[in-house]
Amino acid sequence: MSTLEDLHRLLVHDFTDSVYVVERSDTGIDVTINIVDVEYYAVLYKKGVKKLFTHHVEVDETAQTYTITDDEYSVSWKAGVDLGGGVPQIVLARVASRQLGTVKKFETRKTYAFDEDGEFGKVEDWTFSSEESRRVVQQRAEELGLKQKMGAITTLGVAFAIGGLVIAVVVLIVVFLVLR
Repeated sequence: MSTLEDLHRLLVHDFTDSVYVVERSDTGIDVTINIVDVEYYAVLYKKGVKKLFTHHVEVDETAQTYTITDDEYSVSWKAGVDLGGGVPQIVLARVASRQLGTVKKFETRKTYAFDEDGEFGKVEDWTFSSEESRRVVQQRAEELGLKQKMGAITTLGVAFAIGGLVIAVVVLIVVFLVLR
């Protein structure tokens, strides 16, 4: 049995009966949580939100290393009538966003609204920390003797950050020399 198969088996066991889904992918293992998947009605307004967070885990069997690339995907939509400025307007909108790399996230949300029957109640109540599932993956990978390394997307982000810092320092030095 390969290290990847061992890690997959351990993670499936750890996340059984939880909000996480563990699946094999073309490149490794995906550990996904559906943070929020709600639809609720407020007066004259309907909103839908879907938010997924996935750890894409890749294992290099030869080097005995692994990477974790976080993938946060969010989409929200609304349809109905908006009373912005007191003037009724038909609203149809969809917004989607995605963030890849190393994403450290902590969110909590409670939302109350009126439903289609006029009942007022809680429609969202959740808390999420990306570090909870990341720690489980790291612990199990280390138990199997794997060492973590930075993923390609995170490495690229760090390179751009360092490049931006170098450019900022050069500009500051030039400005300092010119104003002297």
